[in-house]
Amino acid sequence: MFERVLTATDMLDACDAPVIIALEVAKQNQGKLFVLHVLEPSYFHECGPVESVKHFKTGEEIAASPEYKEVVKAELDKKCAGALKPYGHYQIDISYGKPSIEIRRWSRKVGADLIVLGPHAGKIEEENALIGIPIGNTVEDVIMNTTIPVMIIGRLLPKEKLNYYLEHDPLKIGKKYLFQAGYTEDKISEIEREVNIEIEQAIEFAKASEEMSEVEFLQFVEEY
Repeated sequence: MFERVLTATDMLDACDAPVIIALEVAKQNQGKLFVLHVLEPSYFHECGPVESVKHFKTGEEIAASPEYKEVVKAELDKKCAGALKPYGHYQIDISYGKPSIEIRRWSRKVGADLIVLGPHAGKIEEENALIGIPIGNTVEDVIMNTTIPVMIIGRLLPKEKLNYYLEHDPLKIGKKYLFQAGYTEDKISEIEREVNIEIEQAIEFAKASEEMSEVEFLQFVEEY
């Protein structure tokens, strides 16, 4: 279905989630993957953007020259080599300008039939500074001004955070204390099943509240 998949990444220190998911979509359809990285101007002059960028390693102001674009392209290719090289049917491009405009321009240029983007523009530490809807202004602009499907991908959960959630799973902690309190494995399993039922009912409760009128909702609350 999707044979020419375009994804854009603003990260050069890792191969991020949109690239990985876009690759899987391309694989499933035996299509070609286009990976775009847009160099943003360091600042804008009143007559338009000044063609200088901050070096991705040093932060130094440099010209957005063809040579620098090749350096960035090589770095991105290296960071994503483990995922992209085995498939092989991909292309990395480096552009310069406003990300939303460049993404749309390149989608037309390569004849993309799907665009895969992350929900936020900028680095993770900048997420709280976003203006506009939660997906970010870049993605919003692309969605509003393109005629092809756009897939939004959440960021991969960092390993440390995933481990924290696993270690602090309330069911896991509860089972530990119940076991220490002398409960049998069968009794703990029974309690776990009851808790899961309560969670499922709470989820259904939340879903129903979005679909009901105020009167229906109040009746549902009484029954619940």
